[in-house]
Amino acid sequence: MLPPLRRSHQKDFRTLSFLCYELLSISAVWAVLVPFKALPCLWHHEKRAELRERLAHNLPSGKKEKLRILFHAVSAGEMRAAGAVAAALVNLLPDLEIFLSTGNREGQQVGELIQQERQDVKGVFYLPWDQLRALRRWLQSWKFDLVAVIETELWPNLFRACHELSTRLCIVNGRIYPRDVFRYRLARNLFSQVLECADWIGVQNQEEARRFEAIGADPAKITVSGNVKFDSAAILQELPPPPWLPSAFPILIGASTHAPEEAWLLELFDRLRCLHPKTRMVLAPRHVRRSTHVLRQARTRGRKAVLWSHRDSLTNDWEILILDKMGVLPQVYSPASIAIMGGTFSPHGGHNFLEAAARSSSIVVGPHVDSFREVVEQFEAAGALLRVENRDQLFETVKKLLDNPAEQKALGNWARIEWENGCGSAAHYASVLRDLLLVSRDMNKRTFASGACKARSRSEEDPM
Repeated sequence: MLPPLRRSHQKDFRTLSFLCYELLSISAVWAVLVPFKALPCLWHHEKRAELRERLAHNLPSGKKEKLRILFHAVSAGEMRAAGAVAAALVNLLPDLEIFLSTGNREGQQVGELIQQERQDVKGVFYLPWDQLRALRRWLQSWKFDLVAVIETELWPNLFRACHELSTRLCIVNGRIYPRDVFRYRLARNLFSQVLECADWIGVQNQEEARRFEAIGADPAKITVSGNVKFDSAAILQELPPPPWLPSAFPILIGASTHAPEEAWLLELFDRLRCLHPKTRMVLAPRHVRRSTHVLRQARTRGRKAVLWSHRDSLTNDWEILILDKMGVLPQVYSPASIAIMGGTFSPHGGHNFLEAAARSSSIVVGPHVDSFREVVEQFEAAGALLRVENRDQLFETVKKLLDNPAEQKALGNWARIEWENGCGSAAHYASVLRDLLLVSRDMNKRTFASGACKARSRSEEDPM
């Protein structure tokens, strides 16, 4: 249920912290970011379009006729979460225009995939850099009724511009990484003012609620609403598996890997292949631009490796498949697969494994799980994943699963059950967003009616 909305009076942002931030932001944009982005524009048309969007020059054409919401999601995982909430929201408010903004190329690619699937998504673009005047002009032009920020995109000037323009703003699936709490608290004076601009803050769990409070959020605005990434995995689960992926053979999947994890997994594959010759491997680099490098690594070891984009040339004797396209990893998960999560063996904090759980894959993670610690602990306590401390333990653990198919299947089944238990948050977030949108619509109607009355009164006083 939506807590009582308390739109505070106009804040005074003329504080030293905001002034310093504004100066730093303008300096960073024009001294670093613009020169860095401008040079590739000479050769790439898409880079010119990106620069225009970053400078808030992508203004709408045509008249706004419907309620309009912006979901801002920095990267691929957050964009999928935005897609799940958007799908639930349209069920409640069918007559709605949805726009998606992002912070990097991976997020844009996922956003474009969502737009292809949903007619109500009217645009996908980069969020402008955090300059107050540019954002104010941009928001005034787009006339969003609500801005929904996914997870931890706490851009001070975006929040400030929304507040000054009386544009509703909320945080969806909110989280603060434990390692970042100290840095936010160093600037608590700034971020307490930033978070005051939000109308509502929906967080994943009670721990996240405490972290938001620690950096200055008003507890009355915070609601524990669950982790919507469980629901986004449900959407991806509907994708059919490739017909040429052998379900009869065990498949090792290195998911969202970083260097040097691919080299370690290729070494693991060599050792396991001697014991289980029918095993195949799929490698999905976190950044697909590294896929050709990973392909060379695999072929250097004498393996029959191929890229996803060349899958038409696959023969039955392929050994390693490298994914070089965003959004296809969920299709290769299956009950026959063992998902080894990247970013957990090198110090990157880990990545989302819920897509693997939705497909009943057996999940193995390494020691670096700070980014998903609460979910890892939840699954581990339920016997729904295995956590190992080093590469030797990884070999023994995967070997044991390959030696015992029944144990591997049971681990995957528990993962799916735990995933199912976590679904349902998207509907709750959508109900709150619907209420915020309806409040915004009613306020706009009252403002328009008040303006019309004043105009009519003036015309009656001055018949000329």
